[in-house]
Amino acid sequence: MSKNRVVINIAGSSYRVLSEESAEYVRLVSEEVDARITRAKKSSSDISSLMAAILTAMDFCDLYRKSVKNKAELESQNRSIRDINESLRMENNILRAKIGKLEMKLSALTTKKNGKN
Repeated sequence: MSKNRVVINIAGSSYRVLSEESAEYVRLVSEEVDARITRAKKSSSDISSLMAAILTAMDFCDLYRKSVKNKAELESQNRSIRDINESLRMENNILRAKIGKLEMKLSALTTKKNGKN
């Protein structure tokens, strides 16, 4: 895959980034990082750019870890639902077979009854 060179601006500094992601995606990510750093700096006059960057990194790491946990939980739920679905399919097949046998018995009884009349 080709790499894209993108110039981004975060917290007043420009950076050249080499990424396999599209330039548009890299810019969107950098804009989100910049907005969060700016928000952190505005929350208190005592916060340095480094502290704002660290707090932003903590926020993103928190979101990432929660997303990974959520993904694992969703995958587990998905496996459970697939297992239940397979079980229900098997039960459905068994019930269809029973219905077929009952229909055959009913047909035989109906034929037998009609033959006696």
